[in-house]
Amino acid sequence: MIRAGLDSGARREQIEVMTQTLRIDGMTCASCTARIERVLTRTEGVSAARANLMTGTVAVDGEADPALIAGAVAKAGFVAVEATTRLALADLRDPAGQARLERALGAVPGVLAVSVTLAGEAATVRHLALSGMGQALAAASGQAGFPARVVNDDSRAALAAHRADEARALALSVLIAGML
Repeated sequence: MIRAGLDSGARREQIEVMTQTLRIDGMTCASCTARIERVLTRTEGVSAARANLMTGTVAVDGEADPALIAGAVAKAGFVAVEATTRLALADLRDPAGQARLERALGAVPGVLAVSVTLAGEAATVRHLALSGMGQALAAASGQAGFPARVVNDDSRAALAAHRADEARALALSVLIAGML
């Protein structure tokens, strides 16, 4: 979250701007980042967008729903990366609790699918690869009455792998360009 101070006459107001960072596949050049930024800044609820070619991510300021952002990215010809987070749950005892938890996790912005296992006291959540998603899911689970901890957060590991792949591709491009 970014805090910006605005001076309106004699008083100073604080406005909070929500920033979401989403991983994107398919960005290969500066033109790609410019296209993504241009498309996203025209999207309702987005006040600014900053694509980063090296990390394969885009930081989006505003109140836009992650699904709307992913749709805009797709229209620009790119793919919003998905990830899976697994949660270990406590106090999950009955099917009613299971259903309540599935609804709570499904309401987290960016969640695509939820599977809660009553016997294993675990949840598997497929979602857009947004920064901080593991913590958001654990918080939603706790608010629903089921304390949870992230067992694995594929989005962090996948981001590291994605960055390494992009760095290798960039190094290869530089090597080829140097040979020409």
